[in-house]
Amino acid sequence: MSGRSLHPMQLDQVVYYLPPRVRNTYLIAGGLGAIIIFICIVQFIIIWISPGPSFPFVLHALLGIGLLLLLFALFACINVCVNAVTTRLTLAPQTVAYVTFWYRVATTWQNIERLGIVQIGGGIGEVLVLRTPVTPTGWLPAYAALVQGDRIIPISSFGKVRGESPLANDLKRFAPQLCDTPHA
Repeated sequence: MSGRSLHPMQLDQVVYYLPPRVRNTYLIAGGLGAIIIFICIVQFIIIWISPGPSFPFVLHALLGIGLLLLLFALFACINVCVNAVTTRLTLAPQTVAYVTFWYRVATTWQNIERLGIVQIGGGIGEVLVLRTPVTPTGWLPAYAALVQGDRIIPISSFGKVRGESPLANDLKRFAPQLCDTPHA
């Protein structure tokens, strides 16, 4: 199954989803992490409510803080799974859009300054660098600012950006000026 599909209502619009290998890796890692953390949360709750000698206040506070950290980690694992399924890149003749579960960034091709390489998460990835920041929309647009989502659009997760690939060919078709510029 390819990560590229034509939009059914607009034949000149192309939508890219994360490739199955990448998506499945995120789903497995996030899912296993969520299961392990859920088991830890259940153990924390059992310890906390089990009858026995009363815990001093400090121990209750530490258990509460530990439980909050585990809940945050559970949320992060679920976030990885949800984003693996919902993240997409849409290329159209006039616009490009990057959509995650939390936010959406859309801009015109004229606002794309260049292809660039930046550190994304734990690795290096190719991005579209915007001339001027855009205002993200969605459930949590402030999250975009944390990941530079208002200034860049990550694209290397969707396929090979240089050479011969469906993504590279679509970039050449919609924004040939970007393919002529070296990475900066």
